[in-house]
Amino acid sequence: MIRYVRAGIGLLAAGALLMIFACASHHTVKENVQDDELFIRAETLYNQGFHDRSFNVFLTYIQAYPKGRNLSTAFLRLAEIHAERGEYALARQYYDRLLQRAESGRFMEKAGIGILKLWFNQKQYHQAIDYAQTIKDDRLSSDGLIRKYAIVSDAWMALEVPEKAASVLAMAMNRVDKNNWNNLQDRFNRAIKEVGEETLRQLLAEVSDPDLKGVLTCQIADRQIKEEDYDQAVMSLSDLVAEDPENVAAGKAEEMMREIEDEAVYDFYAIGCLLPMTGGYRLFGERALDGIQLAFQEMIAANNRTDTAPPIKLIIADTGSTPEQALAAVRELADKKVAAIIGPLNSFREAIQEAEDLHIPIITLCQEEDIPAMGRYVFRNFLTPRMQIETLARYACLTRGLRRFAVLYPDEGYGQVFAGKFRDEIARYGGRMVGFESYNPGDTDFAKPIKKLAGAGFEALFIPDGPSNAGMIIPQLAYHDVDGALLLGTNLWYSPELIRTADRFARGAVLPADFWDTGLPGTEQSFSFRYERSFNEKPGFVAAVAYDTAAILMNILIHPDVRYRDSIIEQLENMESFQGVTGVTAFDSNGEVIKPLALVMIQDGEFIRVEETVVTAVEAGGGPAAGR
Repeated sequence: MIRYVRAGIGLLAAGALLMIFACASHHTVKENVQDDELFIRAETLYNQGFHDRSFNVFLTYIQAYPKGRNLSTAFLRLAEIHAERGEYALARQYYDRLLQRAESGRFMEKAGIGILKLWFNQKQYHQAIDYAQTIKDDRLSSDGLIRKYAIVSDAWMALEVPEKAASVLAMAMNRVDKNNWNNLQDRFNRAIKEVGEETLRQLLAEVSDPDLKGVLTCQIADRQIKEEDYDQAVMSLSDLVAEDPENVAAGKAEEMMREIEDEAVYDFYAIGCLLPMTGGYRLFGERALDGIQLAFQEMIAANNRTDTAPPIKLIIADTGSTPEQALAAVRELADKKVAAIIGPLNSFREAIQEAEDLHIPIITLCQEEDIPAMGRYVFRNFLTPRMQIETLARYACLTRGLRRFAVLYPDEGYGQVFAGKFRDEIARYGGRMVGFESYNPGDTDFAKPIKKLAGAGFEALFIPDGPSNAGMIIPQLAYHDVDGALLLGTNLWYSPELIRTADRFARGAVLPADFWDTGLPGTEQSFSFRYERSFNEKPGFVAAVAYDTAAILMNILIHPDVRYRDSIIEQLENMESFQGVTGVTAFDSNGEVIKPLALVMIQDGEFIRVEETVVTAVEAGGGPAAGR
């Protein structure tokens, strides 16, 4: 009996327990349903773009279900909405609560990337970079890795350190698959455009991904193209295409090579002659052209067989006497794809600048001081006032030991420039200017300025004028008892007219020679002999320097390594010493000529070389000129 009662009690207890579990189960199911319904309503509003309305529903959800099944997503959404509003501190609180739950790797990744983004949005770029180091790459998905390094690279770019941005992007792109690789490529391209070529080469050595190497190779080639280093650019690009034709950058490399050919194409053997063939300077243009043609004829004659003669050709464009005509002449030569230009004889700056802008090497034959500074493609092969003045001042002060000087100059452009530079250069060498007088260049009686100089006690007198005026002034010096001083002149004195006019009074005068023909007179070694045989007159400096300039360019154009105009520039810049009829010639890093000047002295009606003075254009500036 008792057993049955006990059994009955057991049955009753079991039934009660079943009822309790049934009620609990029913309650849990009901709560889960309500949990899901409230979360789904919030999530739906969020996905539809109603973030403000969803915010209140998510907030209600976490308050109603502090242990809800979707609590992590709710924390994430609340953090994202606060971040959108710029409420970074509140956003950070929800990201921290999400990290504390550590429910899954997915939410930890989103919270970590979210906090990283908060630092960036607050413009706390260094904090963002530091925080990124706490996010381990091996715990991130490919998408998380991309987002992390996108933010870090943006932070480095905001800090204006593009080399760091490029480095972290390269590291990330080495670790992700190609689909995700493309998501970082735009950022990488922007970063590498801001870095130097050295950084690009360092990255190229560090990365292992072939496509990434291709992108970097194209960027390095782009820098070389901008520097007109076409040979190196083509070499790099052609190697890329040949070795890895399937590379993601191969198509870009081929396109760049086509652009190089279109941009750099020119007639390899065409020399443009930019000379005044009409107008007031026509005679000088003709003399220059004679010198150029003589160099051309001698180069052709030097090749015994016709089929071995280099196909050099001359294309002549007339500058006339105006800047407008000179500018049009440069454009005419550019249309004919000349390799390089000789001229102009005048300082037509617009025309010279046009050649520079078109990247056509141009060797000017004019005196204006700052012409070579106009650009990398501009050179000068001509005497300048600076070169002549330095040569005279150094000779007078150092070789002759003179200290007291006077200047008598025509009151016009040429005389003013030379007089001013002589005064400055004498002071640089420790000399003293004791007389400085001008005269009207149209005068024939120079008694007034000469009398002002009488009694000044100078040891040397500089007269920067042509042979006609100088030839009249020099005898008048003796007439007014101004004698015993060393007479100094410019290259304009290097003329038989001066000797004929000044006669014995010019004895001992010193001046720079236009050019000094080192060949034996009357033989093939003499440039003067060869020129006179061809043109029935003696050559002047313009013809001689044009001859040298043409010979320099011809020797360069037939060089097998010269394929682009930038190669012509490199050859000119690296030319150590060209043995020309106007002296040993080279160019400094500014494109200015380096040329020893020969000084001559008038003795017994002849010009005699002063052997002890050799001064270069570099020395004339007091030291090597700065690079362009």
